Amino acid sequence: MKLLETQISYLWADSNKPICTELCRTGAIDMDLWRADVLYSKENFSKRTMRGYRLWGLPYVRLMRSYPIFAKIAQILATWFIEDIAYQMHCRPVGNWKGWILRELFFKPLCSTIGFLLKEKASSIIRNDKTTAWQ
Repeated sequence: MKLLETQISYLWADSNKPICTELCRTGAIDMDLWRADVLYSKENFSKRTMRGYRLWGLPYVRLMRSYPIFAKIAQILATWFIEDIAYQMHCRPVGNWKGWILRELFFKPLCSTIGFLLKEKASSIIRNDKTTAWQ
């Protein structure tokens, strides 16, 4: 975990992971797993993928705050996702195959496609969205 501890200020600056950041803020996911997720994402996901994720992730955080069932669903899926990422980052001894499937077969292709298709509108949508995970 030493590698991650040296990256704390880097991680806390705009994580671009609104759902996991919100779950970490509320204590629903472990902060060490969240750190591994943020670092992995910055190093392994393209800007297009992250742009696509933020386009649906920011509005989803609003749903999580208003309706607890959405937060619970996100917690289950995000836990699978970040457990496998923590394994990839050598922070966990075992991976999570459900997290791998979720990330590789759904999250990356879907978010990349959204980021590509909505590139023109993305900047204004994200910039005008007042939702941040730490509000």
